[in-house]
Amino acid sequence: MLDCGPNTLSTKIPRLWNEFADLGIADRIVGTGRIGKRRFILHNGVPTEIPSSLPAMVRTPLLSPLAKLRMLAEPFIPRGGGDEESIASFFSRRIGAEPVANLIDPFVSGVYSGNPSAMSVKSYFGSLWEAERRGGSIVRGMLKGRNKSERGAIKEPKMRSVIFGFRNGLAEWPQAIARALGAGRVWTQAPRR
Repeated sequence: MLDCGPNTLSTKIPRLWNEFADLGIADRIVGTGRIGKRRFILHNGVPTEIPSSLPAMVRTPLLSPLAKLRMLAEPFIPRGGGDEESIASFFSRRIGAEPVANLIDPFVSGVYSGNPSAMSVKSYFGSLWEAERRGGSIVRGMLKGRNKSERGAIKEPKMRSVIFGFRNGLAEWPQAIARALGAGRVWTQAPRR
């Protein structure tokens, strides 16, 4: 079987697992494990792993030495002014144009099937956007952590992001929803308008 659409999901939402149980598909979930978190970009015809650590970033052939140096300037770049900024604009401002072209654009296009110039950084990379707001830069904001008002607030328990799919593809989820809604409430094969 070849899944031509998205083949995994990623979530940090604990109540989603309850929904899967209610739909009777919890036992159909297939986790990716640690290896599923690795992402690759085709670079000069060779699958090249997207760096996920500082040492990997230093060694990656995806960026020139100048681009790597530019990324080190991130803590010294002024904070942006507005609430609405595209992913491409945010990362170009924070880390430079080459990492956007060689890392961010392929990642966003592959994972979200979208155009980073038309997608909101606040919506898709909210924790990085908040870090910049909190600390003036992504790095300083991550080091600073949450502000005092957030520390005292009672929140829903957080979980790590889990990447998963279903045994017969992601279509199992909407099919289970359709079964739960019942015949006559869901129309399939409807013509496009």
